[in-house]
Amino acid sequence: MDINAIYANDLIERLELKPPIDLYELCKIFNIEIVKADLKNAYAYFRIRKGRKVIFLSNSIVGTEKEKFTIAHELGHYFLPNHLEKIDDMYTRTDYMYKNERKKIETEVDKFAAELIMPSKYINSELERISLRNFRQLQELAQKYQVSLTSLLCKYVDVNSETMALLCYENNKQKWQYKVFDDFKFEIYDGEILNDEPEKYVKDTLNNWLDESFQGTVYQVVFELKKYNMKLVLIQVKYYY
Repeated sequence: MDINAIYANDLIERLELKPPIDLYELCKIFNIEIVKADLKNAYAYFRIRKGRKVIFLSNSIVGTEKEKFTIAHELGHYFLPNHLEKIDDMYTRTDYMYKNERKKIETEVDKFAAELIMPSKYINSELERISLRNFRQLQELAQKYQVSLTSLLCKYVDVNSETMALLCYENNKQKWQYKVFDDFKFEIYDGEILNDEPEKYVKDTLNNWLDESFQGTVYQVVFELKKYNMKLVLIQVKYYY
């Protein structure tokens, strides 16, 4: 388990938390306030001033799928060692090292957040029983844990024994990829979404995502998030040996 996820797991064990994790109650235990405000340049940020611990949360995501992961992310800055000191220091810097350090820190808190809202001790065994053909069970599991489908699918990629990746498209352009780098032997291209009808398990006969030298089969499921004008493409790669 990733070291940052271990901190989240220790917190879950110490407080005997069970899913779905109530982050508002967790904040109360540690006297952390959640203040909803109109933020312009961020979904949220954590501050400690004169002993007052506050997560400032953007009104734009309150009540949306992004709210829970965002709060968990900010809690990562509080619970992970030295994070708050690093964040305060980074806001005063604009150099190249700042950008690299910020990316590293944000990745660390994402690992913490994912483990906090989807504890491995509970969810991994459930995810491992779901094949991509039964993808609707992934949507049901996201509802059970009260997490976004995006977060759940990333966790599915992490724990799956198959080689998988999650691609996010916004306005029909690829925004990001999520994959386990050790599993992928080929670069994933910015291919077109061939399956216009979402929520179908289909075989990609044109090898739309990988290099021509790839020897194997690619399967895909497209999930449409109409509210955000986004599509999530979950691909499964089976190599020929």
